[in-house]
Amino acid sequence: MSASVARILGGLLYYAPDSAAAEPFLAALTRLPELADWPEEDEVPYWCRVLHLTSEDKAYSFRVLFTAPEQGLAPVPPWGSVYQDAENRLDAASTRRYRAFLQTQQLLLHHTAGEPEDHIGLMLLTLAYLLEQEREEAVIELLREHLLPWSWRFVQLLQQATEGDFYPALSRILGGFLAELEYQLEICLPMIRLYR
Repeated sequence: MSASVARILGGLLYYAPDSAAAEPFLAALTRLPELADWPEEDEVPYWCRVLHLTSEDKAYSFRVLFTAPEQGLAPVPPWGSVYQDAENRLDAASTRRYRAFLQTQQLLLHHTAGEPEDHIGLMLLTLAYLLEQEREEAVIELLREHLLPWSWRFVQLLQQATEGDFYPALSRILGGFLAELEYQLEICLPMIRLYR
């Protein structure tokens, strides 16, 4: 699968859509169908049209879906530890394991200070880099141990979101991309308990 697809999806999930950093990712949306060999039955071209045509305030949807309100959790938390920790904490044990993986792979992330590294957007951007570098063992470890075990729940929550059409449509593409990676790389996922 395409490193470009991972980069576009990662950028769209990590950067607020009204930021300058998001502009190239938003501009690349129309190219998504041609950037990878999607399964025939995949509906990526349809979902890309939905993404392109939506007139909602994407920045508002981004804040509502991914940013925690003053009390409680965001409706669709983008951090893996929230799903894997019994108390839904940020920077929990799964984050520390992912941080150790990044150090082992000699990867340094450029992200917001104090933000846990296990943000789905950052993980997809890391995946894009590893795919570009053809580091298949690291790609498989990232997917099997750190991203896929919880990302299906993230995709499910995002598909169910009622705040706009953009991010639910994006989740359809993300789900198809992750499923294709899991299939192509023959990844057998560990059974873990999710708490969100």
